[in-house]
Amino acid sequence: MDKKQFQNYAVVAIVSAIISCTATWGGFIIYNKDKLKAGEQFSLLAECRKIADMENIHVIDEEAAINGYLTSGYDKYTFVKFDEVDTEENEENDTVSYVNTSGTAKASGFEIDKSDDGNILLVRVDEDKAAYKSGLREGDVIIAISGIDVAETGFENIARKLLGKKDTKVELIVRRGEERFDITFIRDHVYIRNVEWEKIDGIGYLHIKHFDMQATGHFTEGIQELGDVHGYVIDLRNCPGGSTGQCVDMLGVLCKNVKVYANSKNQGEHVYEPNALMEPINKPCVLLVNSSTASSAEIFTAGMKQFSLGGSVVVGETTFGKGISQTDFELSTGAILHCTFSEYTVGDWESYQEKGISPDIELAMDYSLIGTENDIQLKKALELLD
Repeated sequence: MDKKQFQNYAVVAIVSAIISCTATWGGFIIYNKDKLKAGEQFSLLAECRKIADMENIHVIDEEAAINGYLTSGYDKYTFVKFDEVDTEENEENDTVSYVNTSGTAKASGFEIDKSDDGNILLVRVDEDKAAYKSGLREGDVIIAISGIDVAETGFENIARKLLGKKDTKVELIVRRGEERFDITFIRDHVYIRNVEWEKIDGIGYLHIKHFDMQATGHFTEGIQELGDVHGYVIDLRNCPGGSTGQCVDMLGVLCKNVKVYANSKNQGEHVYEPNALMEPINKPCVLLVNSSTASSAEIFTAGMKQFSLGGSVVVGETTFGKGISQTDFELSTGAILHCTFSEYTVGDWESYQEKGISPDIELAMDYSLIGTENDIQLKKALELLD
């Protein structure tokens, strides 16, 4: 091989190597473009942070920065619950809500909150109800229940001991100003249902307040007690949602062939179908909705519109538009990432996330008029079924 041939072979080899490297690098870029783009963005974020740390007169709030990134970058339902303080506050708020919405509190006429010193503060006591008759007054602080110190045990661990069946007793130590004394609280109690019903001029009216774990049982009980009616008005106004499974089972009472899909990135598609609790009823229905009708209540609305045997009409205002669900993931620090996990669709409909469901008959009304003589949405529903 002469020198010229050798040079030609060398050039070909070098060009081939360059082409091969270029192709390999190009493939790498194409395959990893999302990661590289994310890397560039994080580099930009780091650059901004470096400058801001030197120049900005304020000190960065790390937790707020992380949640700002998540809620602005993903959605408002994705955020981190950081520390035990958040958890304790959530437990306290849950306890207050649980007690104050209980059948005991409503019937006995009281509401509670946590006092500054960790005891139970009575923020409301209604006259002529059980709490008042037992001697409790607004502003009283309960410092012990059945001999157990409230602050020492923990507000969230003991406050529920105020609850119980009608006519049962619980011994309390109460502080009123500088005075301490014993009170025997004789409880009253009412049965709280999140589904209520009544018959109005031969029409069955069912008000669904929340899709809790007893909702399907109460719904079927209501349908059976209402008996033979012209049709049903199903009131979903101000209903925030609840259990998807309960919602779908309730749809099965009035619908056939219902299918609800939950689509997630990692687990794929999950299909909800009703448990066969009873033979579906063929009756016309009118659904009442407003801008606070959300989540499972929207699933119910979409399901009734597509699958109800007797047909359904939606009256009111466009619904809230929450067609997604969240779940919690524990992080390495012990903090909790509350993250949007799946999106719901019903039947052949597209997602109603952030769009809501538009009524067939739009009829706006002030929320304060719900259940009054001026409830024009309910009047319209009854008129449609008359």
